[in-house]
Amino acid sequence: MPVTPPMTHAPAPPRRRSLPRVLGRWLISFDHLGREHATPIGMDESIVKWDELPALIRDPGFMIEGRLLAEIVHACADRMSRKLAGGANQVSA
Repeated sequence: MPVTPPMTHAPAPPRRRSLPRVLGRWLISFDHLGREHATPIGMDESIVKWDELPALIRDPGFMIEGRLLAEIVHACADRMSRKLAGGANQVSA
């Protein structure tokens, strides 16, 4: 009668630490040692590349309050006026 070799099993994968089961959004990141970190992201918070911000603001489907949009416009105008006032001494962005 043939002898069957013992079954070998691959080691079980490491158990993932589960996030709290709460409503919301989470930013998952890893540190230099590979440890996972979860940071809650509020419903009124966003993560966006600077280069994508103008197109996002121009998009009529982008939900933003008129008051905040006006404040962003004023901040941009203030920044531009300071750049123009400084002339060539300012570093362009």
